[in-house]
Amino acid sequence: MHAFWLSISLLLCSSAIFADNTSKPLSLGIFPHLPTYQLHKNFSPVAAYIGRHSGDTLILKTQPSYAMFQQQLRREEYDIALIQPFDYPMAHDQHHYLPLARREDPLRAIVVVNAASPFHTLHDLKQRVISHPAKTAAVSQLFSRYLTQQGYQPDADFQLKYTSNHFSCLHAVLIH
Repeated sequence: MHAFWLSISLLLCSSAIFADNTSKPLSLGIFPHLPTYQLHKNFSPVAAYIGRHSGDTLILKTQPSYAMFQQQLRREEYDIALIQPFDYPMAHDQHHYLPLARREDPLRAIVVVNAASPFHTLHDLKQRVISHPAKTAAVSQLFSRYLTQQGYQPDADFQLKYTSNHFSCLHAVLIH
């Protein structure tokens, strides 16, 4: 699969190019792969950097769920958006977002277990709970595709538990 589809993309809403933004701050939407406080901590410096170099004020925005973030993306409520790769076709083809930058490194789904776990192979996890970020998260989709490619039926062979973000997913692994 082409690395573009396995990367995180930064998009610019084409309507922002033609708007007079001198009096109105631009919004920078960040997909909710981390808790809100962590997104603000990580991406506020990015918003400030872009603002300093563009002459615009950027307001960092996110939502508590992927579904809510996708709704705002569909309504073109973000002037600039950091999205997951599987949202790119919808954002570009249907909602006037243009690619601005992307990660070069391929995105990978990684399965982790507690260090004290008796599980050592994927087969050991059959009929067990496997935590994921949201079902629409890129890593959740990649893992489901991988399971299918390995001959498993993801929803039948495993108990897939979806959480609100990547941190919640890892937290579920630690407490179970």
